[in-house]
Amino acid sequence: MNKLAPERRFIPSIKSIGAVLMIVAAILWISWVSISLTREQKPKIMQVRLSEIMNEFVDAEARKDGEPEVTRETIARYLKTMEDAVADMSREGRVMIVSEAIVSPNTPDATPLLRQRIAEKLAQGSGKKHK
Repeated sequence: MNKLAPERRFIPSIKSIGAVLMIVAAILWISWVSISLTREQKPKIMQVRLSEIMNEFVDAEARKDGEPEVTRETIARYLKTMEDAVADMSREGRVMIVSEAIVSPNTPDATPLLRQRIAEKLAQGSGKKHK
């Protein structure tokens, strides 16, 4: 080799730098998506005033003065509907705890939402019977 000839260095082109950066960005994005999808969502703890909901229902049924067999069927349907509504909310990531067991005043109250879900389910159930 001639000592007078300049030494040749490899200088990467802008295209090759861009390609490497795109590959690195894609790897980082795939890693972020994988971690986000596999990370378990933290359940949301909420309180519900079940005794209040049940008292309202029992009072309403007592005022109806209906036949015992019809009242039993109505109570069974209401309890099943309430159980289904709580199960639906649980599948959405909520942990429902009766308000009497809650010490913290900062726990969100899901009672109105549960009332709404029960009413919707009862309306859907009565609509199915008449169809």
